[in-house]
Amino acid sequence: MLMHHLTAIAALYLCFPFPLFCTAQVNTNNTPTGADPCQTSGRCGPFGVCYQRDSPICSCLPGFLPRSNQEWNSLNWTSGCQRISDLNCVNGTTTTTTDDFLKVQMMIVTVNGDWLSGSESQCKTRCRTNCSCLAYGFDGGRGCRLWSGTLNDIQKFPTDSGSNLYIRLSQSQLDQNKNSKKTIIIVVAVVSFIVSICAFVSWKWIAARRGKKRATQLENQDGYFPADSSLQDVLSQVNLEELPLFKFETLANATNNFFDGSKLGKGGFGSVYKILDWTKRFNVIQGICRGLLYLHRDSRLKIIHRDLKPSNILLDNDWNARISDFGMARIFGTTRDHVSTLRVVGTYGYMAPEYALEGKFSEKSDVFSFGVLMLEITTGKRNKAYLEDGSLNLLGQVWNFWNEDNISALIDTRISSLSYRAEVIRCIHIGLLCVQQFARDRPSASAVLSMLSSEISQLPQPKIPAFAIKSNHSDAGTSSSQLSRSSNNNVTLTAVDGR
Repeated sequence: MLMHHLTAIAALYLCFPFPLFCTAQVNTNNTPTGADPCQTSGRCGPFGVCYQRDSPICSCLPGFLPRSNQEWNSLNWTSGCQRISDLNCVNGTTTTTTDDFLKVQMMIVTVNGDWLSGSESQCKTRCRTNCSCLAYGFDGGRGCRLWSGTLNDIQKFPTDSGSNLYIRLSQSQLDQNKNSKKTIIIVVAVVSFIVSICAFVSWKWIAARRGKKRATQLENQDGYFPADSSLQDVLSQVNLEELPLFKFETLANATNNFFDGSKLGKGGFGSVYKILDWTKRFNVIQGICRGLLYLHRDSRLKIIHRDLKPSNILLDNDWNARISDFGMARIFGTTRDHVSTLRVVGTYGYMAPEYALEGKFSEKSDVFSFGVLMLEITTGKRNKAYLEDGSLNLLGQVWNFWNEDNISALIDTRISSLSYRAEVIRCIHIGLLCVQQFARDRPSASAVLSMLSSEISQLPQPKIPAFAIKSNHSDAGTSSSQLSRSSNNNVTLTAVDGR
């Protein structure tokens, strides 16, 4: 019994490098317990393939059927398999035949075959023109091998290191095999197409429902554009969730009939106009301040934004302000009153002096940026780091008009109504308190919010703002788009207007 095991193992080991060309002798007796059943000679009969991992372990080569179904059903496979269609080749090596070869992968053929030299194409030609040749295989190291007569003891190799066996079949069987593959491909393609169509229709249906729901909501809002039926049919097919519509008259009135003085800028999709009255502006100011208060006091970690400016303030559909872009924000220790850094980042015109010149930032540096925003919102003007003609920036202009008791002259004409002029001037007053030169003089975000809500009725007099004195910079080495200067800690600061 032990010798049977050793013989089977040795035979398989010797055949492993070239399983298709294996010539080792297989076990001719009954299979020992625990051994590979496919090692028994004649287990699956002529043209039968044995694979120990299948159930049952025997099957027929492509183009063949069991010779006796009754015996195969009783798990007796020794009668083997027979061709479904006879070959068209007749005796003679020069006869033209319509037979061809089907590739079967991972096969072990233990019966002997004839070895020939030559390439793989020569191997196929030799077998094709020899009617007695029923199969061939090719190995680059050893050449070509041809099998004639009945093929016995064919095994399927259980790993990817097996070889290819080319079986001679009639053209009708090859066509049937090709048609089966085409059928499978067509079925898979049709099913995939149907699934894609269903997915697309479902997506369109969901999008249409969302569009109709959004359109219904917009119909109840002021300023909705009542499209005609043809346009409405088009709009119902798109998602209007992020596409609010307004009447042309509403836009014309809001922009003073598209007056150039109301234009903020122009891009690839058209012009952008100012459409905010004082009520909405004051709501934006309060929203920004509440956001700062959350960052500085109410959040779990104290956060300093360090780049508060108009482009980092977003407005939702209800004109509520949202602070965005925290790429430069830093977590602030609760036991420290300021932090110093050697890498100053931010935007000139909104940077506090202690941060721009010394690299120190704190809550009060964010308050300074907020003060600049308040002055821009109330005056309708933009604060620049410096002006090329050496004139005052916005902070300097507001400070001068404040001292001359003529601050009303700087209020944006679109919000200069007497009904809320006092509230606008109060916001300018608070803005000047926020942009004072020394951080210790500026109020906290919580104090600013109390001032805005009039909980603190009496406001202190502001001191001179930072950067309010005329700039002495020459035009040499600078431009309108970029300003570089050295700080007290020898850090070079660069501000680009695009930020």
